[in-house]
Amino acid sequence: MRFLLIKKKGESKLTDFANACKVSIDYAKYQSSRSIYLTGLNNFTLFQKFSNFKWPAWINAATGASRGNTGFIPHMLVNSSMRDCLYFTNFLSSEGLFVDPAGMMSPTYDHWSIEVWIVAGKQLYRPAGEWDRVKQERDVKNSIINSTWDTSTFTLRHTLYGARSTVDEAVVETECFIKERKHASLLFVVRPYDQFNLGGLESVEFISDSYCLNINGRKSVCFSDRPDYIVSGGGELCRDINPQNEDNQTRSTSRYGMAALGLGFTLKKGDNRFVFRLALDPRGGLTSGKYDFVKVKNDFTSFTSIRIRNGANVSLPDKLLQNWFYGSKISLLNLSPKNLHREDGTLDCRKAWCMIFGANRMGYFTESLGYIDYVIQNFGGDDRNITFDEAIDTCYVLHAIADYFIHVRDTGFLQGRFDFIKRKATVLYNYSRKLKKPGSRSRNSLPHYSIAEEHPFDAIIITHALSQYSYLARCLGIFGDESKYKRESDRIAGIAVKFAFDEDADSPENEFIYYNLYAGFPFRVDAVTDAALKNLLNRMRRYFSDMPLFVKSLGWDIFSTLVAANNLLLMKDAKGYETIENLFRTKNRTYTLPEYMNPASGRANWGEGASMVVSAMTFATIRNLLFIDHPERLDIFPLPQPDWFKPGNEIKIEDAPSRFGQISLRMVSTTHEIQLHFDKLPKFVPPDIMINLPYKTKIKHEDDFILKREGDTSVVINGWPSIVRFIRK
Repeated sequence: MRFLLIKKKGESKLTDFANACKVSIDYAKYQSSRSIYLTGLNNFTLFQKFSNFKWPAWINAATGASRGNTGFIPHMLVNSSMRDCLYFTNFLSSEGLFVDPAGMMSPTYDHWSIEVWIVAGKQLYRPAGEWDRVKQERDVKNSIINSTWDTSTFTLRHTLYGARSTVDEAVVETECFIKERKHASLLFVVRPYDQFNLGGLESVEFISDSYCLNINGRKSVCFSDRPDYIVSGGGELCRDINPQNEDNQTRSTSRYGMAALGLGFTLKKGDNRFVFRLALDPRGGLTSGKYDFVKVKNDFTSFTSIRIRNGANVSLPDKLLQNWFYGSKISLLNLSPKNLHREDGTLDCRKAWCMIFGANRMGYFTESLGYIDYVIQNFGGDDRNITFDEAIDTCYVLHAIADYFIHVRDTGFLQGRFDFIKRKATVLYNYSRKLKKPGSRSRNSLPHYSIAEEHPFDAIIITHALSQYSYLARCLGIFGDESKYKRESDRIAGIAVKFAFDEDADSPENEFIYYNLYAGFPFRVDAVTDAALKNLLNRMRRYFSDMPLFVKSLGWDIFSTLVAANNLLLMKDAKGYETIENLFRTKNRTYTLPEYMNPASGRANWGEGASMVVSAMTFATIRNLLFIDHPERLDIFPLPQPDWFKPGNEIKIEDAPSRFGQISLRMVSTTHEIQLHFDKLPKFVPPDIMINLPYKTKIKHEDDFILKREGDTSVVINGWPSIVRFIRK
C-alpha cells in the first residue's frame, strides 16, 4: 500500500505524542509509521471540507452511512475498517491494481480509483454503499477476477484480465443486465481516493478523439466507445458529481486533489456491454484504437495458466485446499522486487525472506533466486557498526539463502555468493557475541509491537540464522566455521529458551508470547523441546481462548495463526487442521488473506488487505498438510483427513520441492485398499518415510522397501518403493 506524502513541516511536532506516552515506545517504529499518521490527518481534513462527497466503502463502513446510521470519525482518518482487497497484475508489471470488496479499482502507483455507478430513474446505485451485494471470485486457473453486483433492478458483472501492448495493462469487461424498462445509464467514475488516501486526483480530462482519460497528466484509461454524456465535480466548490446534471464538462481539476469526472453510457433493457483498459504503468501511455479483446483475453489466460502450472502441482479431493494451493501461487506470481520495499524505500528483509520461503516450496526457483540476488544487491548497512535493525535483517537474509540451498542443493549457488554470505555471517556473529543475558536491549523486531523492550523472538531468529550458516559452512567443507557458529547458535539458544519458555525466569509477559512459537516453526531451535512448545501453548490459553489468535490491540493475527497451526501439525494435533480449514473458509472465493482481521466484522482491519507474506505461509501450510520434510524423515499426510481417503478419491502431488528433492506421489483409494504410488525418484532418498492414515489398515509387505515400524494408523518404511498398499480392516 502507498500513503500520501505530507510536507515535513509538522513531522517533528509528532514526537510530542511519543514523549507523552507513559510506557516507553520504540521510537524507530513510530518514525517508520509516521506517513500513516500524517495521511490520517490529511484524510480527516479533506473528509471535513468535502463532507458532501460520496465516499468509498471503507469510509462508509467506518461511519455506518451505508446502514442508515452515523458513526464518529476520529481526528486521524485511517482505514482500519475494510482493507480487504484483491491484488491484480498481468504477471509482468511491477505495478498493479487493488480491487476492494465493492469493486473499486485503484492503481498502486497513484491515489485515484475507478468506480461504476448505475442511475435508474432518479435513483443512484453505488456498490460502495451496498458492498455485501457484491460477490467476487478469483479463477485460480488463470488469475482472472470476476465480480457480480446483483440488485432487483440490474445485475452488473466485471471481468478483469491483463494485457501488454506498448505498456502493461488491465482490461475490464463490464456487462450490465437491466431487468426493468426504465431510463437508466451506467457511469464510469474517476474518484479522488483509494483504499487508504483521500485527495489523490488533481486533474482528469476526457480526450474525445481517442476516448481516453488523462489522469494527473498521464493517459491512464481508454474506453472502447464514446460516452453518451459526461458529468464533473470537484474543483474549488467542494461539489461532487451529480448524475442528474449532465454538464458535459470534459475536465475537472482541484488543488485539493478532489477532482471527479464521470463518463455516462445509456442502458437499454437487457444486456449491455462495455470495455475499458487501465494502465499498469505509472507513466501511462495507453494507445487508442481497435482491439480484439477475445484474443487478448485468450492470450492472457494461456500465459497465466502456464505460469501457474509451473513448479509444484496437486490434485486433491478437498477442492478448498486445492484452490488455496493455486490461489497462493497466484499471489506470489503477482510479486515484483518493488514489493520488497517499505513505504520509506528501505528493503523489507522479513518480507523478502517470506517470499523466498514460499517460492521455494512452490518450485518457483527462478523467481526465488532473482529475489535473493536483488536483496544481496540492495542490502545496505555498515559492517563495522551494525545496528539492531541491520542484525535482524541479516538474519532474514541468511534464512532465505539457506532455505533456497536446502531445496536446490547447488553448491555453485553458495560459492558464487559466498563473499556476501560469509561477510554478513561474520557481522551477525560479532553482534551476537555481545548478547549476554535476556533484557539487555530495549528494542524488538515484532512487526506491530510498539513497546521499547526486548522480546525472545529476536534471540530465536538470531540463533536460527547462526545455525543455518553453520550448516552452509559444513556443506562447503568449512568445518571451522561450522563448529564456531554452531557453538554460538547453541549459546544464544540457551538464552532464548530461558527467556521464552522458562516460567520461572521472571520475564515480563503479555499476549505477544505467541511469537515464541516461531522457535518450533518456521525458525526451528533444536534446544526447544516438544514439551516446551506444548507448555507454551497451554500458557497462551491465558490470553487466547481459541484460534485464530486474537490480539486485542490488532485483531486476528493471520500470519501467526498459520505459524501456530503449523506447530500443531508438527505435534499431529487435530486442532491444526481445524484452524487451517476455518481460516480458509473466511475467504473461500478470493483465496487471499489479510495480515489482520476484525473478528466481529470478518474484514481486514490492519496491514495488507491481500497479504503476500500470508499467501506464502498459506502455501507452506498446505504443503505441510500433504508432507513434512524433516531432516531425518519424510512425513506423508501428518494429519490425514478421513474424507480424503473415501473409496474413489485420489490425491496427486507432482514435483513438490523438498529438502530431498522434488516429491511426486499419488494416493489411490479403492473399496478394499489404499495405495500410495511413488512416481519419481527424488534427488535424495529420505532416511525414513512415515505414512499416516486416518484409520487402522494392514500394510502389504513388498521386496522394494523395509518396514521399520508399524502402528495402528501409521507406518515407517525405508526405501523408495514403486507402490505401498494398505488393506482396509
